[in-house]
Amino acid sequence: MQDRFRFRVWDKEHMIYDAEFAYDTMTMNNGLLVGNNKYFQCEYFGEYLEYPERYTVMQCTGMKDKNGKLIYEGDIVKIHNDVIVKIIFDKGCFSFTDGVYNQACYWKKDTLEVIGNIYENPDLI
Repeated sequence: MQDRFRFRVWDKEHMIYDAEFAYDTMTMNNGLLVGNNKYFQCEYFGEYLEYPERYTVMQCTGMKDKNGKLIYEGDIVKIHNDVIVKIIFDKGCFSFTDGVYNQACYWKKDTLEVIGNIYENPDLI
């Protein structure tokens, strides 16, 4: 569950992965990964939280899908190859919704597959 404390940030143009490095050091980071490219953004993690109109911070659920990909809030996930849901954080736990709320932690990872996220792939919902 060490992955549970990983973060990514949507800056209205790019998905910034490994944003927790700014959190870990609380000093200027050395660049964050956007895809395979380094991308320099905030000097410390708190800046992402200070500007919610510009940044959307998403926490990792600590779970991986059937392909070993980490699942974050805001991800769009396919369950059992037919039901498409989004991952949300609500009432103190990560859940997904397909019209009803279900706690995501009760699903086996071999039935989940991340197919996108609500920011880069809104058409999947």
